Amino acid sequence: MSPTTLLIIVLGLLSLTDFFRGQRYETLHRQLYAVALFFFCFIVSIKYYYGSDIVTYYPHYIATDTPLKLIRENINNTRFEFGYELYCSILNYIGLSFWWMTFLITVLYFYTINKLFKRLNGYKIFALLLIVFFEYNLFFFEYRQSLSVSFFILSFLALEDKKYFRYVLFTILTILCHKSGIIISGLALFAFLVKFRAYSKKYYILLFFLLVIMVFVPIKEAVISLMEIVPLNSTMEASIKMHLDLTKQIQAILIIYLILFFILSFFDIKDVFNNNWHRLMIVFFFIIVFFYQDYFLLNRIRSYFIPIAIVYVINILESKITRKQYSNVLILIFAVYIVIFYSGFKLHTEDKKAQSGVNEFTTVFALTKASEGEIRNEKMKKAKKFWENEYKKTKK
Repeated sequence: MSPTTLLIIVLGLLSLTDFFRGQRYETLHRQLYAVALFFFCFIVSIKYYYGSDIVTYYPHYIATDTPLKLIRENINNTRFEFGYELYCSILNYIGLSFWWMTFLITVLYFYTINKLFKRLNGYKIFALLLIVFFEYNLFFFEYRQSLSVSFFILSFLALEDKKYFRYVLFTILTILCHKSGIIISGLALFAFLVKFRAYSKKYYILLFFLLVIMVFVPIKEAVISLMEIVPLNSTMEASIKMHLDLTKQIQAILIIYLILFFILSFFDIKDVFNNNWHRLMIVFFFIIVFFYQDYFLLNRIRSYFIPIAIVYVINILESKITRKQYSNVLILIFAVYIVIFYSGFKLHTEDKKAQSGVNEFTTVFALTKASEGEIRNEKMKKAKKFWENEYKKTKK
């Protein structure tokens, strides 16, 4: 069983207790959330040479320059973003293994998620389940972007707390750890500084109908035409084209987006959050609509906003729901559970079909039966087999 499927089953069952309402359940909710958060973090943190990207990340990690050499000689000649390079350089220099590098990224990510979820009014285990559904690629495989996402969320929380030095510091770290952080930080700054109307029910009506239209728009051809006009370097152009090859018009998540926009169009939510939250979220929702078909490209952007959006939507529904809208919210929740459990089943099936075995989950506890070198060599072989065979088939 894949770890993502396991997390969906366990957190899915535990999240049902979130819907037991009343003061007498508050202690139970706190205790079960602590258990769920620990279990979630534990499963992710014990991964050991997991996934196909280790063919790139492991050789890079062991070959990093010392911190001083990196800063003095290679600051403008790094393979990855400077922040990630420096992070790996420091850990490698003090003798920490590749697993420790991934473990510390995991701890930072879940520290950040827990810090953000302290602002949730309830349904915290359900919120963790949503993180699993939307972000399993991020916390299992995407080390650089996990760092960048963590710093972005911390920057947003610092701004909310009016700690402006921390906001600037975390924004710089966001940009340094992944190139997508530049775009995201720019979008966030736009949302915070440009004084457009922070909230209107009409936004969500517009989003609903635009999403329906975007399902049928040939967005891939439009982006390729735009790329012919905008000057891009060869690396960025190749990356965008790779993402555009993975487009889908009909996705299971579509029904959730449509129901959500429909429900939010009924609520007057100005008083639930301040303008920073409203503006950031409306920018995010429009990004979802315009890049809906290009799900792989959208995932890169969505990871930064999803945890914040989860807090935003849950707190709105929790504080504004009335008996009249209760049935609509139940439909949304039911649809979410159906899509999440379907995705868990689909992942499990796909992992069983994979010939390379690249997604066979190996944990750090495997060291009790084999050496690090033996485990690493076996996992590297499977990762190379994936890139040489299975990945090429998806590109045909």
